[in-house]
Amino acid sequence: MEKKLCLTRWWPKNDYLRKTLKIMKLSLLFIVLSMNYMYADNGYAQSTRLNMNMKDASVKEVLKNIEENSDFFFLYNSKLVDVDRIVNVQFENKNISEVLKFLFRNTEVAYAVVDKQIVLTNKANLDSFGKFGGIRSGQATVSGTVVSATDGIAIPGVSILEKGTSNGTISGM
Repeated sequence: MEKKLCLTRWWPKNDYLRKTLKIMKLSLLFIVLSMNYMYADNGYAQSTRLNMNMKDASVKEVLKNIEENSDFFFLYNSKLVDVDRIVNVQFENKNISEVLKFLFRNTEVAYAVVDKQIVLTNKANLDSFGKFGGIRSGQATVSGTVVSATDGIAIPGVSILEKGTSNGTISGM
C-alpha cells in the first residue's frame, strides 16, 4: 500500500483562512478610516473670517459687534482691560487673531482664543495663561516623602488628600 504525501494538513483550513482574510480586511478598513482623523481640521477660530468697518467706536462696541456677527464669546474684566478706549477698525476677510492683534496693539492686553471663547486679560496676569493659550487649571505638582514620626522610615501606601477637597493620591514606595 502506497502512502500519499498530504501537504494540506500544514496549510490553514479553509474556515481559518476566511476568518483571517476577514480580520485583515476589517483591519485595513479601520486603518483607512482612522487616517481621516490624522489630518488637522481647521478650528472655528481659524476658519471664521470677519468683515468690519467701525469709526470712533469703543473697544467694547467692537467686541459686541464681533460677538453678534460670529459665534465668539469674550470673557474679560473691565478693571483689567480698557474697553472704553476709542478705536477705528476696518477689516475684510480677517481671522480673529489678526483682528485681536490689531485691536490690542501697543496695549497691555493679552488674549487667549479657546475654541469659540476668547479670554482677555492684562499682560501682568499673563502667568495665568497656560502653555497652549488656555487658562491653567491651577494645578501644582507636589512631591515629597512620607516618613514615620518616630523613626523616620518611609511609609508606602499612605493616603494624601488636598486640604478642603477630595483630590488625593496614595504614596508609593
